[in-house]
Amino acid sequence: MKHLKILIYFIIILPGSLTARENDYIPVRFEKISESLYVIFGGHGANSGLFIGENGLIVIDPKMNQRAINEFFEKTALITKIPFRYIINTHSDPDHILGNRFFPPEYVTYIAHENCRREFTEPNWDGSQSEWKSPEYAPYFPTVTFRDKLDIYSGGKKIELRYFGIGHTSGDAVIYFPDEKTAFLGDQLVLGHKPGAHPYKGGNTFENVRTLERMLSALDAEKFVNGHVSEVLDRDTVRDYIADMRRIQSNIRAKITMGYTLIEIRNDYSDRMKMFVDNVYREITEKRDHN
Repeated sequence: MKHLKILIYFIIILPGSLTARENDYIPVRFEKISESLYVIFGGHGANSGLFIGENGLIVIDPKMNQRAINEFFEKTALITKIPFRYIINTHSDPDHILGNRFFPPEYVTYIAHENCRREFTEPNWDGSQSEWKSPEYAPYFPTVTFRDKLDIYSGGKKIELRYFGIGHTSGDAVIYFPDEKTAFLGDQLVLGHKPGAHPYKGGNTFENVRTLERMLSALDAEKFVNGHVSEVLDRDTVRDYIADMRRIQSNIRAKITMGYTLIEIRNDYSDRMKMFVDNVYREITEKRDHN
């Protein structure tokens, strides 16, 4: 009966109005990693993950609006009838956490790094109050947090939640599936989107690079899922990304030493890179590069 209630909740009560832009909508697409693990691309929101465990489903960064989550539920129902059990947020950006609202909190457990949970209610980038201050959002906060590592066991499978340090924010979690050698990184590595850290959430580009290096040293992962590019990445791509970020940081440092202004430095980069350039410039000039 409990399983039936959850299924009815997912399929029936979510047909409401569509709130995000529809003209750029890309249908939700499941990519199979193994019999128990899928990456979900498309829809509105970040890339998601779905793990089919023996005692329940685990979702990583659920889709953020009604249309996308309905499509996700419908396609999940074609694969399995197992109920959802855990919702894991890689970090606190809206496109990674707003989907929490579409799961009944009486049936699922929300999990995140302890810093991520705190960042739910911290002010937005423009100083405005977080919508998560509203009482209506209270049921959808992480109720389980971790500091360095948390393991979830499902039958004979282990799922590792790891924290390697400051990155895109101060609370970025890596979700690692050892059997599939697949790691979900959130926005710690960003291709096909604007890379950068959120200083208002404690993020730092120099720490981000070092955190990714620690992650590669600690995990034997062969596949990596980031928040926004619609393909699964390999180790060489992660290494190349780290090398590119280090090269840009070194170039910006050299230009600062030569007396270039931020505006002059920004002119050397595409619009996609300007956020990253701004962050690096401020971290160096404000002595937050930790070198």
